[in-house]
Order: sequence, then C-alpha cells, then structure tokens
Amino acid sequence: MSRLPHKTSFNVVFCQHGIFDTVWTWLIHGMGESLGFQARDSGFDVFMGQYRGVYPRKLAKWKEERDGKDSFWDYGIDHIARWDIYGFLTKIFEIKVHEYKAANNCEGMTDQQIRKFVRSKLKITYIGHSLGGMILPMYVVYSKLLKRPDHFLSKAILLSPAGTHFHANWVIKIIGQFFTYFAPLYTTNTHFPEYLLFGLQKLINDTKKMPAVDDLINYLCH
Repeated sequence: MSRLPHKTSFNVVFCQHGIFDTVWTWLIHGMGESLGFQARDSGFDVFMGQYRGVYPRKLAKWKEERDGKDSFWDYGIDHIARWDIYGFLTKIFEIKVHEYKAANNCEGMTDQQIRKFVRSKLKITYIGHSLGGMILPMYVVYSKLLKRPDHFLSKAILLSPAGTHFHANWVIKIIGQFFTYFAPLYTTNTHFPEYLLFGLQKLINDTKKMPAVDDLINYLCH
C-alpha cells in the first residue's frame, strides 16, 4: 500500500484502483485536485492499495511454490477479493493500533483492550474505481461465507464498477482472448510506464490552463 498519513485520525479512506492502473490515479491531478490529497486535507488517513503485478510489487521475490508455480503470481480476481483486500484492511488496522500505542500513554491497558478501543473508533471508507469497485461486493460476500469481520467498513463509494459481460462484440472478445491466452506467454504484468503517467499529468495540467479546450474534452467525454 501507499499512504498519505494523518496518523491521529480514526477516519480512514482506502482507495483501490482499476485494471491497468496504479495508485497514481488518486494523485495524478496534483495536491489541489486529486482525490487522495483532498481526502487527507479533509482529515482522513488515506491508504491506497496496489494490485499484484503493479510496480513496485512486481519486484517482490516469493519462494513459496505450488504445482511448480510461484503461488504469489498464480491468482485471479476471486483471489484478490478473498485475500488481498482482507490483507489490506487488516494491515490498516494493525498500523492504527501500533500508532495509537506509540502516541498515547497506554500504561494499565492490555493489548486486547487497546485493540478493542481502536476497533471501536476506526471507520474505513472504501473508494474503488472499475475493478476496484467490483472487488468490494465480492469481498463482502466472501467475508460472509468465511464468517470474517467486515473490518470496520462504514461507507463504500464505487466509481464505475466493472462487471462481467456475456454479450460482447467481436473486438472486445479478441482483446479478451489476447490478454487471457497470449499475453501471459510473454509477460507477467501489464502496466503503464511512469513516463506515460507523468506525460498525462502534464497534459492534464496544460489543458486546464485552456478553458475552452478543457470544456471541449469534458463535453466529448460525457
């Protein structure tokens, strides 16, 4: 995860990006207009999840193997919904417990009492885009089936959540076949390079200095 810390706040925003994306999606508009910075400036402790295959997680070294494959890379959407989101939220809770202990005099309180207190105060707002929006309902279903706690989720904001399309045109079907069967033969991940992200950020900033062009783009996108 990446983080924009507000260590004393028990109000947390957890942002999860979509497919082919990174945590940059929450920061790319700069400190004044990006959702991540705005949430932090509004008093939230902001955490941003990064999917497997996205740098720097692409560089992680894992020794555990299953059926001759590195189990870390042998995953699917169900696996992310079942384990990864649970892992992100669990880590946020552990971080908040650790920081509460470090910032307060907890003498006379047991570890269980501290964790119970943090649990009672902590509220997490989940914001997901595209795949990140689709993952949350799956995570909730898995949590119910496995009888796990919902990890303090108080609100959910799902931006254009992705879904399963059973009736797609031939172009989408070909693209789907490419990424399902052909691309994995040559690469372990697909991502936008950093220079493209920085170039996009500059283009956005330059566009906003030209109101007419900005209005035209907004009109075409809607």
